[in-house]
Amino acid sequence: MSASRFVCLISVGFVLHLATAAIPGLNTCVVDTVSGKVDITPLGNQDGDPRFKDIPDQNSYTYSWNPCYGFTESESCQNVELCQHDKRMDYALGSDTVAEFIQNTTHLFLSYTTFAAVVRKSYIQLICDASEEGVFAAQGELPQAVYHFTLRSKYACPKPKTTTPLTTPAATTTAVAPTPSPPRPIFTLKTITILLGCILVCICILIFMVFVGLLTRRSGDVAVAFDKKKMKF
Repeated sequence: MSASRFVCLISVGFVLHLATAAIPGLNTCVVDTVSGKVDITPLGNQDGDPRFKDIPDQNSYTYSWNPCYGFTESESCQNVELCQHDKRMDYALGSDTVAEFIQNTTHLFLSYTTFAAVVRKSYIQLICDASEEGVFAAQGELPQAVYHFTLRSKYACPKPKTTTPLTTPAATTTAVAPTPSPPRPIFTLKTITILLGCILVCICILIFMVFVGLLTRRSGDVAVAFDKKKMKF
């Protein structure tokens, strides 16, 4: 192993050691980071073949990787996303059910963990490169059963989160039906007072007319009696 490769793998391991925590992904290809959303879905093949096939490291191993979608290459690598090949057999290194994202302040990794006779961990560093569709490279296995890879791609570049300006909904006016006025009572205090006054006046007039009639009648009786008295003389 060359000194530069050893330093590279040690650096990657140190970066992973500093990783703050795993962050949940929307799936094995999409994750919301502090810088924006990363979506590597366009890199995955959906025809059953890996997008990156037989990628060599500096030893005798090769690797196949298909982001997002499973593929099958052998009895040992069925419906996997990452597989290691050597001259004797293959090793499944990851599927969508064991994938997670790991992030620190400067690096983002897609991590796989498989649990078999040997627990194997794989780390794919996602490197933003706007000029590349997708370049997958294998750094190799260091230490044993820990695998390191890089992906340089424009799809590894976070898309800034867009903020939707808040809009105040236009005020709506609701027509309010006028409240009907309660019916006015027929007899109010004023009306009753007026009626009582009229009745009182009518009674007074009637009494006056009766009184006048009585006076007139009495005067007539007196005049007749006086005339009769005169006639006797």
